[in-house]
Amino acid sequence: MTTWSFFADHRAEILAATLDHLALVVIAMIIAILIGVPLGMFIVQRPALRTIALGIASIFQTIPSLALFGFLIPIPYIGGIGKRTAAVALVLYALLPILRNTYVPAASAPSSSAASPSSVMLSSSRAPSPPPSSPCSPISSSASSSAVSSSIE
Repeated sequence: MTTWSFFADHRAEILAATLDHLALVVIAMIIAILIGVPLGMFIVQRPALRTIALGIASIFQTIPSLALFGFLIPIPYIGGIGKRTAAVALVLYALLPILRNTYVPAASAPSSSAASPSSVMLSSSRAPSPPPSSPCSPISSSASSSAVSSSIE
């Protein structure tokens, strides 16, 4: 039996398992976003809570998946082998990137712009300013080709 014939023979099962997997991931990500984004905004002004939240999320991120399932199986209501345990594991693994990606931009924004929603939008009378010029000058094609040819010889 070749790989392609296996997929052809079991396409209904593969499609059902793929849809189950996608539903599980979507549910877990929604839950992780509902926890991570508000928590990330909450820890911006609270250094002690920030250390605790990011530390716990970092610990969960470093636990191997099989070990995390081993820890979760005996826990009542969450535990057991099934979709609920997998969803909890996915939520725990997703928290650190969501927390960091919520906290870092919010913490690095100037306080005046964070307080003013109008500072995010451009007024119709003001055009966007051009990006600042780079301190590095572009390398011309002749300079780069001569550097390549000299390194080959």
